[in-house]
Amino acid sequence: MAASIPRDRDGGFEPALVEKHQRRLEGFDERVLALYAREHRVGLLRTPAHVRPAQLQDPQNRLS
Repeated sequence: MAASIPRDRDGGFEPALVEKHQRRLEGFDERVLALYAREHRVGLLRTPAHVRPAQLQDPQNRLS
């Protein structure tokens, strides 16, 4: 299977979630530890997290 991926030659791409050259997400470790603290099974950690649009608009909201 061949894929044609366009290049961003002028460097105009600005990532929305993770900043350029950023290696870690703020608060990600705390969220993972909270899931383990609630005794979730490992299989639940592999499923994608469901986030409501309102949580994305208000940065003060935390996953609980």
